[in-house]
Amino acid sequence: MTASTQTSQLAVGQPVDVTITVTNYGPNPAPILGLYSSPYTNAIQAKGISSSECVFVGAVLDGAVPASVLYWYVAGIANQSTLGVGETRSCHIQLSLSALAPAAPLPFSFIVGGTGAIPPDLNPANDVSTITLQLAAAPVPDVSKVVELLLIGFLAVCGAAVARKSEGAEA
Repeated sequence: MTASTQTSQLAVGQPVDVTITVTNYGPNPAPILGLYSSPYTNAIQAKGISSSECVFVGAVLDGAVPASVLYWYVAGIANQSTLGVGETRSCHIQLSLSALAPAAPLPFSFIVGGTGAIPPDLNPANDVSTITLQLAAAPVPDVSKVVELLLIGFLAVCGAAVARKSEGAEA
């Protein structure tokens, strides 16, 4: 999985273009192959899925925190043919972070599984790919302006108090 746009210093809602690529390194054709994403909450939004390239299905997982998962049926399901030895298929999606995304880096993965792979993969070490999304740091306010305004306010209050005191002394 690769991103063709930046994945860090993101603004809320900024699209990240992602390409998911699957290659069958053999030794056998894969008549059934499914990928699933890591669970994600409403901090990540999946959009811009190209249905002409791939068939995605979304699901909501039960649990203490509702989360969603994307399934991509690469072969054998939803009219996708067998993935032959040496054959590669790609899918393009867009992800973005919502205002609910944490400041910390947020990983997003696709993993071989879900419906599994038939026959089983002989090299499971290459069955997961992850990108990390991160919002830009919130800007630090210009403290000098705040301090300047507080100082002006303080001096105005002090000046008014001195003026009242001198008016009281004259009376």
